[in-house]
Amino acid sequence: GPPACDVADRIAREICAGLAAIHDHAVLHRDLKPGNVLVEHVGSARLTDFGLAHAVGEALGPDATIGTPVYMSPEQLATGHTTIRSDIYSLALLLFELYTG
Repeated sequence: GPPACDVADRIAREICAGLAAIHDHAVLHRDLKPGNVLVEHVGSARLTDFGLAHAVGEALGPDATIGTPVYMSPEQLATGHTTIRSDIYSLALLLFELYTG
């Protein structure tokens, strides 16, 4: 099931802060999902696996639709095109799972 609310809140804030930090540097994660978040036993969270990350606005090749389909935004699934909004979509799915288990 889901973690206690105070722990979930701490994890959510750290995930959001990490995502904001990479977006501030014009980087898109492109594969945000629970498996790419490490959580320590005290509830401290870190984003991991930047293997699909790229710079905002970077042109991608024909195989751009890669990642974990269940966490992809509709535009990423359809065209492979990603923006910060694509990461936010994935974040919303991740946070939904965090709070609902």
